[in-house]
Amino acid sequence: INAEYGDVDEPQNLVGKGNPTEVAIQVMTWKAGLNREFFEDEEDWEISGEFAFDSSVKRMSVVCRNKSDPTKAYSCTKGAPERILNLCYWYIAEDGTIKDLKDEDRAIILASIDGLARQGLRTICMAQRNLDHSPITLPEDTTVRYDKDCARESVEGDLVYLGVVGIFDPPRPESQPSVNTCQQAGIKVRMLTGDHTSTACAIATSLGIVPEGTTAEDRVLVMAGPELDRMSNEELDALPDLPFVVGRCSPESKVKMIEAIHRRGGVVAMTGDGFNDSPSIKIADIGCAMGSGTDVTKGVADIVITDDNFATIVKAVAEGRRIAEAIRKFVIHLLSGNVAEVIVLILGLPIKYQGRSVFILSPIEILWLNMFTGSPPATGLSLDEAEETILHVGPNRNGFFTRELVADTMFYGLFLGACSLMSFVFVVYGVHDGFGNEGNDCNSHSGTNCDIIWTARATAFSVLYMGLMIHAYNVRSQRTSVLFIKWFDNYWLSGSVVFGLVTLVVILYVEPIATYVFIHRYLTWEWAVVAVAMVVFMALCEVYKVIKNLSLIHISEPTRLLSISYAVFCLKKKKKTTL
Repeated sequence: INAEYGDVDEPQNLVGKGNPTEVAIQVMTWKAGLNREFFEDEEDWEISGEFAFDSSVKRMSVVCRNKSDPTKAYSCTKGAPERILNLCYWYIAEDGTIKDLKDEDRAIILASIDGLARQGLRTICMAQRNLDHSPITLPEDTTVRYDKDCARESVEGDLVYLGVVGIFDPPRPESQPSVNTCQQAGIKVRMLTGDHTSTACAIATSLGIVPEGTTAEDRVLVMAGPELDRMSNEELDALPDLPFVVGRCSPESKVKMIEAIHRRGGVVAMTGDGFNDSPSIKIADIGCAMGSGTDVTKGVADIVITDDNFATIVKAVAEGRRIAEAIRKFVIHLLSGNVAEVIVLILGLPIKYQGRSVFILSPIEILWLNMFTGSPPATGLSLDEAEETILHVGPNRNGFFTRELVADTMFYGLFLGACSLMSFVFVVYGVHDGFGNEGNDCNSHSGTNCDIIWTARATAFSVLYMGLMIHAYNVRSQRTSVLFIKWFDNYWLSGSVVFGLVTLVVILYVEPIATYVFIHRYLTWEWAVVAVAMVVFMALCEVYKVIKNLSLIHISEPTRLLSISYAVFCLKKKKKTTL
């Protein structure tokens, strides 16, 4: 832990780096003139042992001995107030004397701690022990370290209570909007933290995780870690819902919470930065480690959040949904185009001339539609930006090929295929009263007197061609009308449509290409048929979307409209806005 400073006489200019809690304590000591450097340089003390923080006992200690007189040594302990107080038997009175810590004194201290915690302050208790008068044998060799040669229990006992520090460690400003966004997206945010339960409750209330007015005594929404640990799996599963805030939780508490959510069929995203978070991150469906976290935690995580920001997780959820939505659009566009072609070809088989089925579409036309007409717009769809409402609906837990995707593919393909086939039939039978008797070998480029068939084929091909262009905009939104979407924000999609229109002109009006490659004829008045077919196709698509939206109104209860999955986030505040 380091604390850089500009001027010792101006403690307000201190700049800290390291763990925010440790830095806050360092700043407090600098302001009091009792900083570590003061004791090391002027009082001749040195640290000769350290017992690192242990989540099972929720405390850490250092042993300091005097370099001038190695027989003088103190242990300094800090940690969770309720854990430290259990080890304290004395306190320092205002006159500097050490007095017995009585039950009434403990009650006053606990009330003060609870008052600080209700204000959202992180509380840390400080205590010390004079090792000069302890049964611990002080080694004369100053190189001996207490953390290697003494048991932890022998040092962290018979402590003298010093006081409680209240640290204000507010969440980042973007945390509260991010929590609200998660809730709108059907994600339940749960806060599991080692802080005091009242502190956790106050912060969770400010973030919107629990409603205003919630207190630590509300056992439906808030629970202490030890209480959670004592509950059996059957008791947890019997609860109407799992608690949203768990204070003073241990690594085992987090694992137990994730397992309980899994038993309820939920999907869990767990984030954390400490070594103790690694077991829960490992068993979560999506383990997220903070970039400033330990290497162990990042090693077991699926994702590392480099900026330690909870809002980044929400952005990742939105991006994941955008990618899934882009794939859905891509698939619907391509498959519905294929369905349309199949309808045209299969239902067109009964249309015969001279005893042979007439090709509604030539082989090259089919190949061109698949490779050069449908593919560029579909690729453009994959680059679409996320819709504004992408985080306003619940997660999809029904797999990729949902009933809606299959229905969209079939109905859109049916509409486009029917329009294409009917345009062919209209040109042949509605205008020309059949094929006539002069045509010969009209399925081949060497055919003669095939103007009627080739014109009708070009009309059906143009309907499919133009339909795939417009259909790319239609599938950009599952339920929003094509009239209300943005048309020119996707440059790749716009470019592919322009490319398609230019190539259509070449395909229809360059005679060698039209006759010998695609086996069709240029269009004149038949463009009116294409235009009417496009209007009919888009009208059918709009009616279909209206029907889908009306059907959702009848099942709009939250439990049915949103497929709610769970996410567990242990929110640690400020620069470590994580779960």
